[in-house]
Amino acid sequence: MEYKAPYGSPDPDASYVDRDTPGAVRGSVPPAAAIEDPQRELVNLITSAGLVPSGNDLFQAAIAVQGGALTYAAASASPTALTAALTPPLTAQRVGMRVTIKITSANAAAATLNAGPGPLPIVTMRGGAISLGDLPLGSFQTFVNTGTAWMLAGLAYSEVPRVAPTGVILYVRPDGNDNNDGLTNSASGAFLTIQGAVTSGLSRFSLPPGQAARIQLGVAGTYAGPGSLPYISSPIEIRGDPANQAGYVISGAGPAGGNVGLIGAGAGQVTLNGATISNTGAINHSINADNSGYVLLQNVTFLTSLSTTYGLMAATGNGVIRLGAGCIVNASAGYMWLADGGTIIMGANVALQSTPSFTTATAQALNGGKILRGGTSTAFTGTGAVGLRYNATLNGIINMLFGGANFIPGNSAGTTATGGQYQ
Repeated sequence: MEYKAPYGSPDPDASYVDRDTPGAVRGSVPPAAAIEDPQRELVNLITSAGLVPSGNDLFQAAIAVQGGALTYAAASASPTALTAALTPPLTAQRVGMRVTIKITSANAAAATLNAGPGPLPIVTMRGGAISLGDLPLGSFQTFVNTGTAWMLAGLAYSEVPRVAPTGVILYVRPDGNDNNDGLTNSASGAFLTIQGAVTSGLSRFSLPPGQAARIQLGVAGTYAGPGSLPYISSPIEIRGDPANQAGYVISGAGPAGGNVGLIGAGAGQVTLNGATISNTGAINHSINADNSGYVLLQNVTFLTSLSTTYGLMAATGNGVIRLGAGCIVNASAGYMWLADGGTIIMGANVALQSTPSFTTATAQALNGGKILRGGTSTAFTGTGAVGLRYNATLNGIINMLFGGANFIPGNSAGTTATGGQYQ
């Protein structure tokens, strides 16, 4: 509304005056709009808030403001392109304005909000795009208009890790989506990739020391190799099915380079259990533990490797690889085991199938690396292998607990050089 000056006033902002009979001052004559417009505006405020105007209640305007109905709406449209119809309609972006929106469909990624004058991106208080699950279904979210975005009035859900006192299981499926949350074993709930589950899923949780995080392969099928896994303080288990390791295949070319693998751990502890490794890359290891990384293999089959210069299993730097029960080697490569400064431990029997061929050696230890037999009960079974049995050089150590020169499979005698040792 606008100010209605008294009739006859040359100044549109002139004040009203009372009559002054002794001074013969005539009182101001109000135009009709001066009386009607304020009432209409108050009635509009009251009705826009969903109230019925009442002559017996003089607090309705206060209740209308207090209730927040003028800046509230339920979202509609897609979960990434929200719209909200305010009453009265918002016709321009107003910096500093707050709106409260009921979320009717959880977001799967970044989203926009159109409260009337056009869509603006929804951002966190730091100005970044929101992430999966920041707008949970049924929640009420308050946004502040910055002129160029709708900013969350509080912390985003993705900025506050959830505490999982008993560990967490995140599902991955070939029909999943990395925009899912991974909490259910379904196409609509599971992640598509192992990498997505680790980088996006586990970042949302705070795991107490000692509590493991499981990446569960939800159904039999083929999964993309995650490459080098990011460090988290809790152990990670990538699990298929220990009773059907052939049915859960982790495949791909992997990253190119030296101390990398189709699955790699540069720090932290990773367990792989119940899966088959098919490395279609020519210039990377199949499994790599580097620096302070520790990889435990259980019920793992090595089926394919296109590399003739890299290893099926490589422990580099101070990395450690330990083989548990159920490991099968049915793939040729540059090495079966390569300990280049790291340690490989044969903790259980290893079965060889289809007589794999190793270009350099079945086992090579160099630069202080160690390949160790974990106990005298462990043995190689199956078809044997083609190639040099072992090579220990540059102070590398291969200790098979006096299993003999022919303990490691191969059809050519092993060698030692430059401080290397074989026992």
